Amino acid sequence: MMGVPPTLTPIASRRSTSSYPNETYTNMATRQTVKMLSPLRFTIYLLFFFAPGTFSSTLRLHRDQRLLLLQDRGFSTVNANEECIHGIGADAKRRAARNAREDRVSGMYQHRIRRSAVQPPVPKVYGQANLNDSHNQMVVHWAGEKSNVIVALARDSVGAAGPKTSSVYVSYDYGTSFTPISERFQLSGEKEKEGNKQVISQFYHSPADNKRYLFADSTNSYLWNSFDFCKTIQGFSIPFKPTDLLLHSKRANLVLGYDSSHPNKQLWKSDDFGETWVLIQEHVKAYFWGVEPYDSPTTVLVQRHEPQGVSSILSSTDFFQSEQNRRVVLERVDNFQLRDKYMFATTSTVSEVDLQGELYMTGILLLLQC
Repeated sequence: MMGVPPTLTPIASRRSTSSYPNETYTNMATRQTVKMLSPLRFTIYLLFFFAPGTFSSTLRLHRDQRLLLLQDRGFSTVNANEECIHGIGADAKRRAARNAREDRVSGMYQHRIRRSAVQPPVPKVYGQANLNDSHNQMVVHWAGEKSNVIVALARDSVGAAGPKTSSVYVSYDYGTSFTPISERFQLSGEKEKEGNKQVISQFYHSPADNKRYLFADSTNSYLWNSFDFCKTIQGFSIPFKPTDLLLHSKRANLVLGYDSSHPNKQLWKSDDFGETWVLIQEHVKAYFWGVEPYDSPTTVLVQRHEPQGVSSILSSTDFFQSEQNRRVVLERVDNFQLRDKYMFATTSTVSEVDLQGELYMTGILLLLQC
């Protein structure tokens, strides 16, 4: 069966009072979004419908470096048996965690792109430092902003056999020399009494303050933070496994924490850079900070699984603490992604012609905020 031609439905703003003649998905999305979006927003819906088998419901965005999260910039990974992996945020574990959020949270459309004939440039090497480390993978981050600080996390790769361990090093001279600082990352309280050893799986750099770092141990539900390029480190036991963190791009103290290992897929919030946490949502598939100036600085958007088996896109300006500051952006969504001023969503709807569910139509929804 051939696909139905693309349908373009422009929407002026939430103040529009025009109605539509039928109760199709287009009408549902229009009413929900027009009602809930800020008056400053203008929304354009691009709905593409396809017959069964002509399109995958998985939505994946091309990882253009211009669209990468700010907190992922400056990262590279070196494997013991491979050359340097080029690209910010390209290390296997960080990318796996980020992909997990974008796939579980967003899912996103599968977008095949031909391999570029132009290979990424070989990085300039200004010196060499021997760390004498036995781990088979190293994540390296340069703090940027004219800083001479480089932080390196040595760890075991995902497929490595045996117990996992980690080591942390820091350089204050552009990598000419590195100082081991693993002893600063100690467990405390019950974790220490139980004889557990820290296993730092990944670390994060604040895009709002380049002196700040967060180090995550998802095995022991533990975090360490630093406000001074790792010169001093503070550790905290937290109430969830930090499988992924999302740092605010402008407010350095704000952090979202996600626990993908929990049966309820929990989303947590910290307003003191990881020291204390509050549970704000469960059954979360995807989550994003809002984008200024289209959203307030404290806006959080969440794709949440509903009991009916579908997902809803919710937004809140107070971390879901009150109903009056909570909005339903979209309903009956399969996958969702927020990139700058663009919102992407996929949806599968049953054709009105076949009420037995034998014929399904798949749509891609693009919301343009401007």
